[in-house]
Amino acid sequence: MQRYYFIIVALCVCLSASAARSKKVETFDANKWHWTENVDKYQYVAIEDGFLVIKNIKINKKATAYGRIAKSYARLPLRPQENFKLTIKYLLADYKKTYYWIWFNLDKQCLEEDVEPNAQESYFLTQLGPQWILNIGDGQNHEDKLPGKVITKGEYPMEFVIEKRGRNASVELNGILLYEGEMRMTNPCIGFWSPLTAKNSYIKIDEVIVEQAEPDDN
Repeated sequence: MQRYYFIIVALCVCLSASAARSKKVETFDANKWHWTENVDKYQYVAIEDGFLVIKNIKINKKATAYGRIAKSYARLPLRPQENFKLTIKYLLADYKKTYYWIWFNLDKQCLEEDVEPNAQESYFLTQLGPQWILNIGDGQNHEDKLPGKVITKGEYPMEFVIEKRGRNASVELNGILLYEGEMRMTNPCIGFWSPLTAKNSYIKIDEVIVEQAEPDDN
C-alpha cells in the first residue's frame, strides 16, 4: 500500500510540474522588451516613471490617417501557437474621450517598418468610454457596452486578458468576458494605439504579464 502511495504522489508532482507556468513581467522600469518610442510635437510615446505613456498631442494634418496615431509596438516573449495567458494592466485619462486600440497577433512587418496592420490577419480591441469593439479577424466584430458605472474623472484602471487553450481563447476586459472561441495565434507582436484623442487624454501601460509553460514542460 505504501508503494502505491509513493507512486501516486510522484505522479501528482509530475503533473503539477508540467502544468506550472513561468511568469514574465514587463514593469516598464526599463525598456527590456524593446517597445518603440517616439517623441515629437505631435505625439509622446515614451517609458517614464514605470509606465509606457502613449499620448497624441496634436494632429499632424500633413500625415496620413495612420501617421496621425501615437503608437508603440513590441515582440512579446511568448510562443503564440501554444497555451498562454497574457494580462495587460493600464490606466486611462478621461475615460469618455480616450479612444484607444490594442492590437495583438500582429504581422511581423509592423515591427520592421511603420506599416499599418492588416485587420484581416490581426485581432484588436478598440474602446471609447463604455463602448467596445473586438475584431477577431475575417470581419468578425463583437461589440457591446461594459456594464457598471463609468468613472469620468481621474485615471481609470483597466485589465485586458487573453488566455489561449488549444485552438480556442478567451478575451476579458475588467473581468467581463468579451469573447470565447477559436483564435488562430501565429505572431507574438502587440501594439497600443492612441488615435486622434481629445486634448490631454492618454493611455498608460502599467504592466504586461506573460504566463506560459516552459518549452521542456509542454
